[in-house]
Amino acid sequence: MTEFVSVLSRLAEYLSQAWLIGGAAFLLLSRPTADPILRAWRDRGNRSFLWAVSICFLATVTGLVAQTAATVDLPLGRMIGEGEWLKSFAFHTRYGRVALLKLSLLPILLVPALLPVKAKLPRSAGAGLVLVLATIVAAAGPLAGHTAGEELAPWLLPFHIMHAVAVSAWIGGLPAWIGLVLTVGPFANAERCGYTAAALNRFSRLATICVVATVVSGVALGASFINTQGDLLGTRYGLLICSKVAVLFGILLTANHMRQAFLPAVTTMSRAPQRYAAAARWVSLELGLATVVLGLAGMLSQTKPAAHEQPYWWLPFRFTIDATWPVWPTPLLVVSGAMLAALSAVWLLRSRQGMVAPQLAAVVAAGLVGMGVALWPLTVPAYPDTYRRSTVPYLTVSMFEGKKHFERQCTACHGPGGLGDGPAAKGLPKQPANLSEPHTALHTAGDMYWWLEHGIQPSGMPGFADVLSDEDRWDVINFLRAFSQGFQARVLSPSIVSERPWLGAPGFYLDGNDDKARELKDFREQSNVLLVFPDPGGELSLARMRELSRDLDRMRTNGLVVLVISDIPDAGVGGSATIVRGGADEIRESYELLSRTLLNRGDGRSLGIKRSHMEFLIDRFGYIRGRWIADEDPNGWSPTDRLLQQVNKLNTEPQILRAPDNHIH
Repeated sequence: MTEFVSVLSRLAEYLSQAWLIGGAAFLLLSRPTADPILRAWRDRGNRSFLWAVSICFLATVTGLVAQTAATVDLPLGRMIGEGEWLKSFAFHTRYGRVALLKLSLLPILLVPALLPVKAKLPRSAGAGLVLVLATIVAAAGPLAGHTAGEELAPWLLPFHIMHAVAVSAWIGGLPAWIGLVLTVGPFANAERCGYTAAALNRFSRLATICVVATVVSGVALGASFINTQGDLLGTRYGLLICSKVAVLFGILLTANHMRQAFLPAVTTMSRAPQRYAAAARWVSLELGLATVVLGLAGMLSQTKPAAHEQPYWWLPFRFTIDATWPVWPTPLLVVSGAMLAALSAVWLLRSRQGMVAPQLAAVVAAGLVGMGVALWPLTVPAYPDTYRRSTVPYLTVSMFEGKKHFERQCTACHGPGGLGDGPAAKGLPKQPANLSEPHTALHTAGDMYWWLEHGIQPSGMPGFADVLSDEDRWDVINFLRAFSQGFQARVLSPSIVSERPWLGAPGFYLDGNDDKARELKDFREQSNVLLVFPDPGGELSLARMRELSRDLDRMRTNGLVVLVISDIPDAGVGGSATIVRGGADEIRESYELLSRTLLNRGDGRSLGIKRSHMEFLIDRFGYIRGRWIADEDPNGWSPTDRLLQQVNKLNTEPQILRAPDNHIH
């Protein structure tokens, strides 16, 4: 009940705001006139602003009460009787403060609505003030929306405001459009038809601008809250956006039909009453669809954004270019199908007027076949959990635990080195997957979660829901992702490849010698990081640690922080170096997964690969860019000048990719 009242109040608020903005804009575009019929229509429009302000005020109050009830989880009836909750919510939450701001502005709107009548000023003066003040009220609404609470708010909030104002100006002008046409129709003459034609054409140009602004801002907003196919089709938020876009498409088709078929006709005296009445019916349909859009917008405002909801994927397939494009003949089929679909669309647009029904059906069928041929090769099987979000961060402690679970549960089939050659593999219907191959990274984390829970029946892989908890499964997935990426990371070397970040650095918590608990990701956008994994007994490693100790100040000056991963108290390095002791073994073992090289991919009999001295260079955006394995390259970044050359390259780079996520996808 509370949600219904909240959505209904939002719809009333949006409609009344739209009428204030769009109606005032239409009156300004139609301009004053001395004609008594047209002046009566304009007066009715001005008086209607009083109703719109009243409805908007009541809707805002109702929405505030309903939102308070939903937040404190109280029945709506009880909420109305307990003023302390409402007072606290109104004055101590962003939503409440924005609602109070709008409630303080709305009474001011009554002044310009009454001003022309009381002060005998031009009607356009009141409409102009209504337009300005109502736009301010509408612009305040997004301050309490999802965009105001996101990290991207500094640039996203203006798009939300532009979206709200553009939609209001477009939709709110439709009732005035209908009223003008129905008013003039029975009393049409040359002067009134000319006045109507001028007003409709001016509003048509404004509506076109508003449609473009609506689409641009809508795409920007949608892209910020929708990151995957799962977000779009597997969450309530995404499905509401799809519904909104579908209805909006219907509105655009209706508006285009009006623009092409009716707008030229209603500008003449020919059959004016009949033409005007038909035009009004079409625009009434457009207004009805627009009301549905605003209702969906009200539901969206009450819905958790897709990024904060677990998607449920209801289709048996998903689209992916990364996993399908390298497989021949996918490129040929996609290009051929796209060309067929494009040619069909061009033919249809250019020749549809002269086509008979069979020809039209053939062209449409060819276009649909082309789309099918282009899209189907890009699909792979999917499951309800395909877009499930990990609840366990991509941390080395998780990989360490996941490796232990994998060794206990999976090596019998997948082999001690994860190559699909375990002792139990021979008895399975299908050879177990070689987890070192790149295909592992092409599956979503949700795919792997589904397989670990339910198994893969055709291959003989069992499910592990009874032996692995939810957290255990995510630990295994974090390990598998790092294990697979370790084979891709064989190309890393002490020399970075400029502007080519791709491998996110696994995170970990650190307790440095300043006794302040931090995370690796805390260094992002501040400095580059050198992870050093020393070999306590190795001469080369000891010499390297002495060298780093001497050059710490130089490295810090060049924007490089040194983290030494060792459970030995001083680890052979003095000065102000940060020594990470807590979980050092887990961190080393996890990063050893990323230490395979072109010369040494491991022996295939163990999941990891033991190293003596390792160093990883992480850029200031969280990506591993260079690596030195002392077992295979005694020089590497020694002397330190070689390392600083690479750091200086990183310092000149802009941000290429967004920072790696804390969870894998």
